[in-house]
Amino acid sequence: MQDVLAAVYEWVPSWEAKSPYAGHKGIVNVGCIRGGHIWRASRTPEHTDLCLDLRVPPTMPVQEARRAAKQLFLDLCKRYPDYGLEFETYVSVPGAQISENHILVKTIDSMHTRVIGKPHRSELPCSGVLMPP
Repeated sequence: MQDVLAAVYEWVPSWEAKSPYAGHKGIVNVGCIRGGHIWRASRTPEHTDLCLDLRVPPTMPVQEARRAAKQLFLDLCKRYPDYGLEFETYVSVPGAQISENHILVKTIDSMHTRVIGKPHRSELPCSGVLMPP
């Protein structure tokens, strides 16, 4: 798993460069690594899942994002042919954006100010939606 994870981290800058939005680099997160057994912590697991969260900007079709993820997988298979790697897309949601004048944005700003004491200032996409500053 360490080899595969290192290769994924090598790939991350290419996704960041391929999927910028609103002046921000693209976002990819290693969202989950699951493998092994708690009673066998000293043993190499027979199976491990690695889940990536690729944020898709509104300017990119989901199919393009899936192709990029699939290409990463194919490159990993070539690099590690004996690892038995598998690929699955389990959530595909296109990027979206919302106007800073939308009632939802205004409500979030208002509630944030009420609770935190200052306006909401997000500069990063959140759940696939860029909330304007």
